[in-house]
Amino acid sequence: MDAKMMSKNRRLEFLMLQQPILLTNDDGYDAPGLKALWDCVKRMGFENVRIAAPARGWSVRSHATTVDPQEAIRIEPLKLDGMAGVVIDGFPADCSRVGLVGLDLFGGQKPLVLAGINGGANLGIDAYYSGTLAAAREAVALGFPAIALSLLTGKDGERNWEQTSRWAAEVLGWLIPHVLETGCSLWNVNFPSAPLADPPPVQVVPMSPDPLAVAFPRSFRAARWAVVCRALLPAPARPGNRCGGTVLRCDQHHPD
Repeated sequence: MDAKMMSKNRRLEFLMLQQPILLTNDDGYDAPGLKALWDCVKRMGFENVRIAAPARGWSVRSHATTVDPQEAIRIEPLKLDGMAGVVIDGFPADCSRVGLVGLDLFGGQKPLVLAGINGGANLGIDAYYSGTLAAAREAVALGFPAIALSLLTGKDGERNWEQTSRWAAEVLGWLIPHVLETGCSLWNVNFPSAPLADPPPVQVVPMSPDPLAVAFPRSFRAARWAVVCRALLPAPARPGNRCGGTVLRCDQHHPD
């Protein structure tokens, strides 16, 4: 490695460690994925880290926000497992708004927003339904770079948060410098559920536009139709809508 490249890497390392980080999610402030993400960034050496997370889970609520001026958003200090930040009685997108605009959590510095780690994958068109992606997308709309992170649930419902936290550190180690260099952008990272000793290979892919496989079986016991979504039913195998057992997916989104 030449001297110019080494100097660039040192500047990026310094920038990373000085960079303020705002964490949020859609599973709630007490979700294990949020604690895994907190442990990840602290392990990486980031010091200026704060959380703005919802008081309850809001999975699959998309980009809902609180817009009624008569409806107050309650904010309380976060007191859990040594994490610092606030608990917000609002939607995930509200958390980004309040954490980035309503509160001065970083003394005027511009944070990078990390949303997750979500319990369940957000692949392809899931990005439109996901509260995790909504929190990240709201940050980008406000002018802040953001990365959403999600974990595919295993066949038995198992989620290895410790393993995923280690993998997240590996991915963020190269993705954060890229995001900070290229400016305001939104990235979506999905981790596989496979138990592996080493981090899986990373594939950077475009977002797939393929819809979920949706069926409407009729219930004869009531005058209604039940909606059944199966994200893993046969669908076109585009690179952005599969999180294979040993592959980690990253795709860049364009909020505009």
